[in-house]
Amino acid sequence: MIELEQAKIADLTDSVGASKILACSVEMIRQYVKKNRMRCFQFEEGELVEREPGALTRGKDLLFLRQDLHAFERKPVGRPRAEGEG
Repeated sequence: MIELEQAKIADLTDSVGASKILACSVEMIRQYVKKNRMRCFQFEEGELVEREPGALTRGKDLLFLRQDLHAFERKPVGRPRAEGEG
């Protein structure tokens, strides 16, 4: 796993890039972040720091490590589907 101090700009992506890597919507990325199932970062006072769990942030301000996204296992967010639904 890449540590934040060693991360380079090419190792980071935003919510749109994360949605493309995981083949899901940006809203789904926001739900994973909101439920603290996905590690993300943001700039605070010019420094890149890990987002605090439960902190309110705007989705477009979030950054993700590409390596974390490639290792992320998607699980459904929301209510389970009924038999035959879908």
